[in-house]
Amino acid sequence: MALRIVHGPPASGKTHLAATQAREAASGGERVWWIAAGTLRSTVLRRLTEAGPVLGVEVLTWQQLCYRLLSDARRLKPLLTGSGRLATVGEALREVRGHPPM
Repeated sequence: MALRIVHGPPASGKTHLAATQAREAASGGERVWWIAAGTLRSTVLRRLTEAGPVLGVEVLTWQQLCYRLLSDARRLKPLLTGSGRLATVGEALREVRGHPPM
């Protein structure tokens, strides 16, 4: 599982760079999770598909990401709140990646 964090000032090309990398990874058969605020989903999808259709990229919120990680690690249980949820996500990341998150 590769994690790429892209940051910079407004209008510096972050979304363009991330969309290009996401398209390349998805076209190579990789599964791509783009994490964004729910209100930005349509903007991200529009940017992703500017060069044509894209398969293999999912736009998720942080909450959706947490549940996806827990599901993939087979640790999805009844809903927890606060630190219990965070600890469960940390345990799932450790299980998937082989070492605890930093």
